Amino acid sequence: MPDNPEATEYKTWLAVNIQRGRSLGQFRNKFAMEPIGQEVILDTNLTPFEKSKRIWTAIYESVGRTLPSFLRQKT
Repeated sequence: MPDNPEATEYKTWLAVNIQRGRSLGQFRNKFAMEPIGQEVILDTNLTPFEKSKRIWTAIYESVGRTLPSFLRQKT
C-alpha cells in the first residue's frame, strides 16, 4: 500500500534504523526456538506474509506497543 501513511512512516523508520536489524534478527531466532514460534513457522496453512505478521505481532507485544494498523489489515 504505497499511499498508506503508516507504511510510508515505517519505510522511513526502517531506513534510519536499519542497524537495529541485528536485534530483530536475534528476537526472530529466539521466537523460532520457542514452541509457539515453531508452531507458526511449521504451519503449512500460513503464507509467509501471515507468518511474518505473527512474528511482528510478537515483537510489538514483547515491548508493550500496539501493532500498526497496516500490519493488522487482512490480506
